[in-house]
Amino acid sequence: MVKWFRYQYPQYRLISIPNGSWVAGTGNRRFALINKYKAEGMTPGVSDLFLCVGNENFHGLWLEMKSKGKRLSDKQFEWSEDMRKAGYITDTAYSFEQAKQIIENYLKEIGLEV
Repeated sequence: MVKWFRYQYPQYRLISIPNGSWVAGTGNRRFALINKYKAEGMTPGVSDLFLCVGNENFHGLWLEMKSKGKRLSDKQFEWSEDMRKAGYITDTAYSFEQAKQIIENYLKEIGLEV
């Protein structure tokens, strides 16, 4: 998704949030890495992607990527609601094509040419 976006829209920034990444290692090493990531700000529930483009109405787009048939966790739902209240658009995509459509619709919504 990010590779496609950077090719299609090099003037804007879409970033990936690695919260769902698997932490390698065993025992104490894995535990130490998880604690390090938490200390650095890893936050459960944060959306997978953030589009850092806004206008006077919206600050940006938070996008959660889900496999078909999966639902938002309670923490993901809470994050999404908090971001909406703070002036962001939030959405969930269940495929690459759907994510592209959401992003392009958002860019149009905020008045940018797609």
